[in-house]
Amino acid sequence: MACFRHKEITQHISQRSAQGDHSTYIAAAIELIVLAGDLLDDIVDQDRLKDDAITVHTAIGFLLLGQQAMAHSHIVDGKKLKALSYVTSCLLQSVHGQQTDVACDVQTEAGYLKMVEKKSGSLVEMACVIGALLAGKEDIAAIETYARYICYYPI
Repeated sequence: MACFRHKEITQHISQRSAQGDHSTYIAAAIELIVLAGDLLDDIVDQDRLKDDAITVHTAIGFLLLGQQAMAHSHIVDGKKLKALSYVTSCLLQSVHGQQTDVACDVQTEAGYLKMVEKKSGSLVEMACVIGALLAGKEDIAAIETYARYICYYPI
């Protein structure tokens, strides 16, 4: 990860989007954002990483690159703005869940499930809903509901 190549990744994703392959482009953007969350979670959980500084910078780069990839996609601006706002909302929920986990602020099974729903479920929800939003779907409640609960079942 030390050889993070922002320019090359952005160029590759932009070329795919310009060719009309929006689904791959957006999927790559979402994957970068989720990977950033995974890396940051590893740091917070003190998993065995060789260099926390490189990992933090890589995670921040992935997070920003994912958002930039969505912002630069060749999709109607109104849909794009709605999707970016949704991504931000889901990331904030995930951060709240992570903070609850780190603070050991879970006292009950219901509290634990709520923490998991925020920490992980919000990211799954983000991945599921973004495609619908970018396709112009307005009623996303059912997608949000099933996506939020996928995190309870290991894959």
